[in-house]
Amino acid sequence: MQVQTDATCVRVLCSRKLLVGIGNQLFLLHVESDGSTRRLSADGCLPRLKDKIHSIDCRKLASGSWLVVLHAGREAYSLELGEDNTFSQLGQFHLFNRTEHVLYDPQAMALLTYARRRLNDWISTMKLLGDDEACLITDHGVAIRLQRDYFGSWYASDTCACEDGSTLYCSQIVGTSWEDALCFSGTALGLLVIWRPFGPEKGQILYSAPAHNGVIFSIECDLAKGFVTTTSDDRSVKFWKMQEGGKGMELKELSYCFGHTARVFQSRIIQAGGANWVVSIGEDSNLCLWDESGNRIHRQRMEDGATLWNLDYDESTMTVFVCASNGNVSKFEIGRFLEPSQDHLVVRDVTPDMKDEHPTKVKFCEGGAIVTVTNHNRILLLRDSQEPEAIDQLREQFKCSILEVSDDRIFVAGNRWLNIYELSDGSPSSPKARKLSHSSDKSPSVFLLKHLELDFNLPELVQEEEPIQFSIIRSLHISRSDVVMCDNNGRCLIYDQNVEILKSCHRLPKASERWLTSAFRLDSQFLLLADRNGNLYLFDSLQRDPIFKLPFLHGKLGVTHIQLEEETPEGFFLLTTGHDSNVRSIFLDRTERRLQLYEARKTTVHWIERLTCSGQQKPLVMGFNDSHFVVTRTDQQDVLLEVDCGGGHRYWDFLLSNGHIGCFVFIQHKRLKLVTANWADSEESRNLLQVPRLCWHTKACNVVKVLRHNGTTTFISGGEDNVLRINRVSPDIGTLLEQPKKHLDCHISSIKTIQLIDHPQDRNKVLILSAGGRAQLCLTALDPAQLHRTKQELSYMLHSSDSDRSRWRKNRTASFDPETRFMCSVQVESHVFVGCSDGFLRQFTISRDENAYKAELVHETNYGRCILHMTKLTLGTGTILLTMATDGNVCFWDASNLAEPFYHLKHHASGINGFDLKPLASDGQFLLATGGDDQKVIVTRFHLSTGAQGKISFFRQRSVVGDELHIAQITGVRFSGEATLWSVGVDQRVILTDFSGWKKMVVLKQLGTCIADVKGLELVPESRSLFVYGCGFEFIGL
Repeated sequence: MQVQTDATCVRVLCSRKLLVGIGNQLFLLHVESDGSTRRLSADGCLPRLKDKIHSIDCRKLASGSWLVVLHAGREAYSLELGEDNTFSQLGQFHLFNRTEHVLYDPQAMALLTYARRRLNDWISTMKLLGDDEACLITDHGVAIRLQRDYFGSWYASDTCACEDGSTLYCSQIVGTSWEDALCFSGTALGLLVIWRPFGPEKGQILYSAPAHNGVIFSIECDLAKGFVTTTSDDRSVKFWKMQEGGKGMELKELSYCFGHTARVFQSRIIQAGGANWVVSIGEDSNLCLWDESGNRIHRQRMEDGATLWNLDYDESTMTVFVCASNGNVSKFEIGRFLEPSQDHLVVRDVTPDMKDEHPTKVKFCEGGAIVTVTNHNRILLLRDSQEPEAIDQLREQFKCSILEVSDDRIFVAGNRWLNIYELSDGSPSSPKARKLSHSSDKSPSVFLLKHLELDFNLPELVQEEEPIQFSIIRSLHISRSDVVMCDNNGRCLIYDQNVEILKSCHRLPKASERWLTSAFRLDSQFLLLADRNGNLYLFDSLQRDPIFKLPFLHGKLGVTHIQLEEETPEGFFLLTTGHDSNVRSIFLDRTERRLQLYEARKTTVHWIERLTCSGQQKPLVMGFNDSHFVVTRTDQQDVLLEVDCGGGHRYWDFLLSNGHIGCFVFIQHKRLKLVTANWADSEESRNLLQVPRLCWHTKACNVVKVLRHNGTTTFISGGEDNVLRINRVSPDIGTLLEQPKKHLDCHISSIKTIQLIDHPQDRNKVLILSAGGRAQLCLTALDPAQLHRTKQELSYMLHSSDSDRSRWRKNRTASFDPETRFMCSVQVESHVFVGCSDGFLRQFTISRDENAYKAELVHETNYGRCILHMTKLTLGTGTILLTMATDGNVCFWDASNLAEPFYHLKHHASGINGFDLKPLASDGQFLLATGGDDQKVIVTRFHLSTGAQGKISFFRQRSVVGDELHIAQITGVRFSGEATLWSVGVDQRVILTDFSGWKKMVVLKQLGTCIADVKGLELVPESRSLFVYGCGFEFIGL
C-alpha cells in the first residue's frame, strides 16, 4: 500500500540506486536494464514503524551488497540490500539503560529506579563505523557505541554522555571508529557544541559557542579541510574554519550567508575542482549553491511551496537529490556550475562605440543578429563578431516609438510613419526596395521595402461624438500573415505582411488608454484584440465593433500574450498571459461567437510577458520577478534562466535556438547587454534515475471526495495550500497514479468543503463545488474521462474581494468579518446550504443565466456557533439537514424552513470534527457516528417520522460511547457495516470497533499511521483499504 507524506531522508547508493524514507516506509529507486526506474518497498522485511524515518546510512560490504541502517523515533534497524535489489537480514538495535540508580520517593514511600540519561531516547543521528559497528547520538547528548552479534542484532557496548545535557535539534558524527569519533551538536538556543565520546576528554566539551540567533538544524563537517557549515531557523548558512588554538579546538567564522527566505534545514559540503562548494535547502522550497567564499552561485526552486527536508549528492553524475514534505523526490544537476570549462551563462556588454549616443530599443532578428534604435534615431544592426552597421538615419519628425521584428523583416514606427526593412541573402521581395547595406559572403543585406504614412481616418472608422486627438501609432503587432496597427484613438488597421492590402479595420470601445497590448488572428473570421485597460475583445473580420468582451482577464494591466493551444470542431482553446502570474485557458466558441474562461494556472513568474514553444515540450514562460528576468516551463517550478536586469520596464527580447539555448538582450543604464544560457544539461540528465512525482498537497489536506465514473476512481481534494487537486487512483492496488492529474488555482484561501453535483446539461460531466476561506465558493466543470480539461464556471465571494471593494466609489464600507470561512456545504437541487465560521447557516441558489452560472444568497440563519460539518438525509419527499458545530450538538433542520432546528442532539462537550451517516433498511432509521474534540466516539441510532400535519418527530433509540479509544481529538469516522466503525484521530491511531452490543465499543483492530494532523479517512472497498489523509496520505490495507 502507498504512503505519501514527509520524505525526510534520502541516500544515494550509486548512480543507479537511491534509498528514500517516505513517512514510516523505506523505498528503493533503481534503474532497470531497459532504462526504466522501478520503485520497491522494504515493507516485506521492515516492520511497520511507529514514527517517520529520520535518517539513513549505508555501507557497501565485501560481498557486493549494502548494509543499511535507519532510525525512526526511538527505533533503529539494519537491513542488507542485495545485488538483486531485495532486502533481507533485518537486525534491530536494542537500546536499554546499562546502569540504573535507586532513588527514594517520599510521596510514594518507595524506591524508584531511574537512569541519569536514558538510552531509549529519541535518536538524533546515526552512523556506520564499520561492517559490525555503529554509533548513534540521542536527543539529550548520549553517544552509544553499538556492535552487531552473530544473529544480526545490535547491542550497546559503550556509552558516553556529553556534559551539556541540552535537548539537541541536530548532531553529526565525524570519524571512522569509536576511538577517533568527534561529535558536533546543535541546541535550540543556537549553541554549537563539539565533544568526544572516547579518550581522556570523554564527554567533555572541547568547544562551545553561540553560532546562530535560533535553532541549529544541521551541521556538516569536512574534517580533512577543517571546513564546517551550520544552518538555522534564522534563515542563514554559516561557514566555519576548524583550527587548533591556544585553548584547544576552535572554530573561526568565515561567512554568514543569507540567500533563503525561510528556515534552512540542511546543507551539504561538496568537493569539486579542488574547492569546497555548499548546497543548502530549506522551508522556502529553494536549493542554493554557494562557493567556499560565501557567494551564492545559483538558486533553484525545487517544489511549489513544499518544505525541503533533506538532500544527498551523487558525485559521479554531479546530481543533488532533494526530498520534500509532499513526499516527492527531486533531482538537480549542478555539474555546469562546478566545472569551469562549462559556461552555462555568459553575460556580455555588446554596446557599440558611440559618442553621446546610446541604444533605446532593441530586438533580435532572424539568425541571432541584433537590431537597435538609438536616441539619435539611428538604426544599427549588430552581427556576431562584426562591427555594427548603420542601417538608416530616421528623420527628426520620424521619432521612433515602436520597434518590432518578424522573421526577416524589421518594422519601425513613429508618429504616423512606418518603415519596413528586409534582411535578404539575394534579391528583396519587392523590386522597388532600396539597398541600405552591403553584405559579406555569409551575412544577408538590408533593404528598405517601404516608407509609409498611415491614415487612420477611414470612412469605415467614422468620427465619434468627441473630437479625435492627433493620430499617432501607439501599438504594432506582427504575425506571419498580418500586421496590426492601432493609434491613440483606438482605431485598428489590419494589413497583410507587405502592408499593401487592408484586410479589415476595427475600433476599440472608449477607454482612458485606448490602444492594444496584444493581438491574435484566428483563421479568416475571428480576431482577438486586448487593450491597455485589461479587456479582451473578440472581433468579426467583417465588423467594425467587437462582438464579445471578456473584461479584466488578467487584471487592469492588460493581456500580454495570446497563443493557440488546441483547435477543435467546436472552437479554439487559447492561452493568455498577463501581469498576474497566471496562464489562463480560454475557449472561443465558433457557433456562439463568444469567449469562455476555462481555468487559470499559477506560475512562479509574477509579470508574464510571453510564451515561447520549445519543440515537443511544454511552452516556456518568460517574464519578470521584481528586478529579475525569469524563464520557466508551464508544467514545472524550476527556473531555467534568471538574470538580474533591473526589472520589466525596459526594451528587451528573447531568442530560443535548438530548443535549449536561450539568448536574452536588454538595455540597462543605457548599455546593451546580451545573455546567452544553455540549459541542455539541466534537461538531459546524466543520472538515469527518474524520480516519481505525485500531484499532492504541499500543506494539510482538509477534504477528499471520491468520484467513481465508468470504472475509474478519482480523488478530488482541497487543503490549506489553496489548491483543488484531481488525481486518478488505481483502486485495485491502492495507489495514486502519476498521470493523469490536475490542479486548479481557483481559490485565494484554504479549501474546507467539496461537493460533487451532476452536470445539468452533460451527464458525462460533474460539477465540483468547492468552498473555504474568505467566504469563497467556486464551481468547476469536470469530465472524468479528460482530467486535463476543466472549466471554471463560477467564483463567488460573500463579501467581494479586496480589489472589488476598493473600486467601489460609493458605499465603500469594510466588512464586519472579512475572514468568514465557508466550512461545510450541502446541495439540494438548485440550492446550496453552507455552514459558516461566523455562525450563520446560509442558503444560496445556483442558476445558469446566459451561459454563465450565478450564485445568489436567498436566506441566512444565525446559529451562533461555528458550523463545522453538514450533511443531508431524505425523509419522504422532504430533505433534512444535519449540522454539527463547535458546541457539540447535532442539529436537525427542515430544508424548507430554516427558521430554527426542530431538534438538538447533544453528542459531544465540544466541537465535532468527523461524522458518518448510514441509512438502515427500515424506513426512517439511521445510524450517526461522530468524533470530537473531547476524544470520544459516539454512535446513535435514531428514527425520524412525519406526523399528520407535517411535523417531523425525532426518536433516539440507542447510543454507545467510546471514550477510551483515542488520546487526542478524533477527526474521522466511517461505518464499515451496521455494527462496525473505523475511527482515526490526531493521535495517529486507526481503530476498528464493534458496537453491536450497544453497551461498549469493542476494539477489533488497531493500527497506526504516520500521517500527521490527520483530517479524515475514506473507505476504498475495491482494494480493501483505508485512505487516511492530512499532512500527506496513506493507503492502509485491511
